[in-house]
Amino acid sequence: MVAMRDGAMVAGYLGDARAARAGLEHGVAALMAAA
Repeated sequence: MVAMRDGAMVAGYLGDARAARAGLEHGVAALMAAA
């Protein structure tokens, strides 16, 4: 039970990190396009 819950938390963290990195890359690309 605990392992499954921890696994879900880790997956959530990885998903958040991936989304944040994608957003950052998009922001950088937009900034470079505007420059």
